[in-house]
Amino acid sequence: MKCEVIRDLIPSYANGLCSEYTQEIMQEHFGNCDECKNIYESIIIAKDNAAVKTEENHSSLHTIFHKIGKSIRRRRQGIILTAILVAFTLTAGAAYFMLQHVGSIHSIFFPEQKLVINKVGDEWEEIDSDILFNSIFYEKSLVNDANSVGPLNIKVVDERDNVIVGPFSVNPGEAYSLKELQNDKTYQLQISAVQGKYFVNIN
Repeated sequence: MKCEVIRDLIPSYANGLCSEYTQEIMQEHFGNCDECKNIYESIIIAKDNAAVKTEENHSSLHTIFHKIGKSIRRRRQGIILTAILVAFTLTAGAAYFMLQHVGSIHSIFFPEQKLVINKVGDEWEEIDSDILFNSIFYEKSLVNDANSVGPLNIKVVDERDNVIVGPFSVNPGEAYSLKELQNDKTYQLQISAVQGKYFVNIN
């Protein structure tokens, strides 16, 4: 077979596309023609080099993707760590604020008015302190503290001296409901009791 025909078949032969019969003819020709054989070997070498470069490119891409993935994981870990630190800081700050202002917080959710009354006679006397339920957290009750000297007779009047609640009596350590009183409206206490010191809590 002529060299021109063999050289046309060399690419197919190098890629394993020839029949067994053609392969035998090619091998026999290469045994007798160094020029065609060299062409074939140069094609094989070029093919192998291309395969190596493809593998290197694949390895290079794998390395690049690995670095990108590693960078993303580090960035994600940094974001998570930052979020944890921010949450911890906010929680610690809130806890510190509550510790520093526990009295203020308590007064918001458990409002209370404390009165200390020094009674000098048993006649009715108006207490110089207004009652004002200006929070929804008020229970609207009056407590005669257990440390008071005795029972208190009490009337609650409005700004026109109209009696709204009472008169009623409250023993030391007992409470009386003031649910009839309205929010954001000013009232006064009038009391009658024996001489002594009384402690009244309005909550």
